[in-house]
Amino acid sequence: TEAERKADALSDAKLATCTAALQATFVGRVFDAWLESSKANIARRLVSALATRRFVTTVTKRALRGWKARWEQKKASREKLVVAMDHYDLKRLTFTALEAWVVFLVRRRLKRLNAARAEALYEKRALGARFADWITYFDSRRK
Repeated sequence: TEAERKADALSDAKLATCTAALQATFVGRVFDAWLESSKANIARRLVSALATRRFVTTVTKRALRGWKARWEQKKASREKLVVAMDHYDLKRLTFTALEAWVVFLVRRRLKRLNAARAEALYEKRALGARFADWITYFDSRRK
């Protein structure tokens, strides 16, 4: 009867309150789970983006270090080439000057030798003939 109906109504009210509380708790748990999942996804994206940025930075730095080392090596090679070319030019100039000096000495010796030969030939032929003519001339005047 009446008491049972009141007890059932009270029981229904308690059940409705419990159901509402459970539903609110369930909704809250679902929201909390979604919120935690969202936070985890955001954190995962941030970590991934940070890792990607760090990777790109590292690769870029490595490539730049390689190019810088290559540039420095070429610069050192160019400097060595300049030093080697200066050394070669100096040696070549020295050799050329020495070679020119030797050529000059050889030509001077040949010139002196040819002059001595010409003088000897002149003395042998021309002077001999003129001396003989001179002697003949004096001999003809004495007679």
